Amino acid sequence: MTLAELVKDVMARIAEESGSYFDEDTIKRWLNEGERVIVRQTRILQDIAEAPAIKGRAEYPLPRWFWMPRLVMYGDDVLKPIDVDRMVREKGSGTPTHYAVWRHSLWLHPTPAESMKFVQVFFYAWPRGMVEDTDRPDIPEAFHGLLATWAAYRAKQADQAVAEAQALLSEFQQGIMEIVRATSEEHAQGHVVREVWQPEGLF
Repeated sequence: MTLAELVKDVMARIAEESGSYFDEDTIKRWLNEGERVIVRQTRILQDIAEAPAIKGRAEYPLPRWFWMPRLVMYGDDVLKPIDVDRMVREKGSGTPTHYAVWRHSLWLHPTPAESMKFVQVFFYAWPRGMVEDTDRPDIPEAFHGLLATWAAYRAKQADQAVAEAQALLSEFQQGIMEIVRATSEEHAQGHVVREVWQPEGLF
């Protein structure tokens, strides 16, 4: 479903066809909020980013939709996480064996002494956010209806319609449980969108 279609769905569910009470911008904000709630509770979005390692460069800015790392590789080697304080204390160059995430960047430790390999980051991702009417959610289409449920819940909550809001929230939570069940067996792969990661300033 597109963002425009989701907005119409929400308006129909809350009987606000005129849009005079809750404007479209508010509904769009709730739809994006709902997608983030789903992702936070299910970790359904996963992604892969890669970039060439640069000799003497330890810091690699991460994609803006990065949430938390799942696996970091330098060439064929799996890197281990390291505490930022320890990384700063133990400065040096060589073949990276560890990584840290700091200031929304990936830091390799020790600093690469060559530019022969690629860095790959397998990570849990945030949705990128819907802005244009033609934008679509990042979560699988089978669960797009949950976004309208969340937005309708927020509308009823704002309208202090407690019973209706609670019913919608229960419906939303049941949908979350369905996502968890549906993805439990294939969680190792998740919903992956392949990206070629080129941090700013490298090229």
